[in-house]
Amino acid sequence: MKILLAISLILATLVTAASAQAELIKASFNASTEADLDHYDLKYAITPEGTIHDFVDNYLTKEIAKDQVTSELSIPAGYYCFTLTATDTSDNESENADPICLAVLDKTPPAKKIFTIEIVGR
Repeated sequence: MKILLAISLILATLVTAASAQAELIKASFNASTEADLDHYDLKYAITPEGTIHDFVDNYLTKEIAKDQVTSELSIPAGYYCFTLTATDTSDNESENADPICLAVLDKTPPAKKIFTIEIVGR
């Protein structure tokens, strides 16, 4: 069973304690109709722009409770691919949803330049 996944950028930009900015991503998907559903796994990976991650290894996972069909995730700028799986109570995992890849842009403004002006010739 494949699950339909949708990803959207939420307009809020989060500022962490270290002053680095992160974008809030919202994933939404169709609920599984399986009676023995245990949870969903939102898998994501930073990847070179224009490529699709295979999700065999080198990815992060956010577990989502079985009664939720949306999840929010705060991530820094980069090019990411996302997919979703459902896992049942016997620990059987569905195949990956079709991946969605997108660029999360760095919205950090440039540092303020400090300069002086000197009048010469007076």
